[in-house]
Amino acid sequence: MKNESYMVRVECKAKCVFLVLCSKVGYQYTYAIKTLVDTHTCDRALNNRSANSKWVAKGVVNKMQTQIDTVKICDIMQDMRQHYYAGITVTRAWKAKLIAKNIIEGDADKQYANLWRNVAEFRKVNIGNIMKINVDRPNPSI
Repeated sequence: MKNESYMVRVECKAKCVFLVLCSKVGYQYTYAIKTLVDTHTCDRALNNRSANSKWVAKGVVNKMQTQIDTVKICDIMQDMRQHYYAGITVTRAWKAKLIAKNIIEGDADKQYANLWRNVAEFRKVNIGNIMKINVDRPNPSI
């Protein structure tokens, strides 16, 4: 509620009785809690704007590496709520799943673009070996 360079006042947004007053101790970089009313009568607020899809994806990558096809959007939302106490939307969980899938599998376009570069490096390292790439291109039917 009120922040100065020498004192801080913290109250609950839901206007319950929770209150913390702390102030600076002398000329040091230390603060001391002067008043603490540590009773919340409201529920925990899980909405957090800092929990964007990139951050959620980092938390989901480990789980998706072991069970990539079985991870559901509702599982991601539940894990974020249980482990990080952050409520996220379905859209954010869906975007996080796509980002995590890209992290795990890699970007196919970038890998395909590097294919010819990898062939050139292979030829340079293994002189005398023959390297061929067969590309199946579908014939467009007119």
